[in-house]
Amino acid sequence: MMKRKHVHAGLAVLIVTSLVGSTALADVDIEVSATLENPITETKQTDMAFGTIGVSPTGTGGPDEVITLEATSGTPVFNNLHGSAVDTLGTATVGNIEIASTATFQVDISYSASATLSDGSNTLTLDNITTNSTVSGYTHDGSVGTSNIYVGGDLTIPWDYVAGTYSTTNAGGSAITVTITYQ
Repeated sequence: MMKRKHVHAGLAVLIVTSLVGSTALADVDIEVSATLENPITETKQTDMAFGTIGVSPTGTGGPDEVITLEATSGTPVFNNLHGSAVDTLGTATVGNIEIASTATFQVDISYSASATLSDGSNTLTLDNITTNSTVSGYTHDGSVGTSNIYVGGDLTIPWDYVAGTYSTTNAGGSAITVTITYQ
């Protein structure tokens, strides 16, 4: 019997040694996810244009003429401060920036206080720049996909203007810079 007890004791030691000395293997999966949003793009659709403007001179010292291009409607509004005959002989267009994305987000818009149009020697001022959107807190609706920011302003034509083709792209001109911040 003694031999038998010894065998049981040896078997117990073998079992304990097997459990303590062995490594248990287990597979655990870790899932991975990522959310991808469509990119946001901004594309200038149109530049601002007042067309060809016919202004009747007022003589010396008359008040300046101010022509407003409304950002909300794109319609030129002639503020004939001195009663001169003013008309556009071309199509006026507001500046238009298209934002495209399927995401919904807040947009803050800021822009230059003014722009300078030049014929290379003489200048005109565009100021009181406005957009059709609320400058701060505008919401781009991703379900629609695109939204547009229209830009307008007041073009001042001095009473002693010099006829010519004025543009922000000519020497001495400066464009409107529109900054779009996404939140």
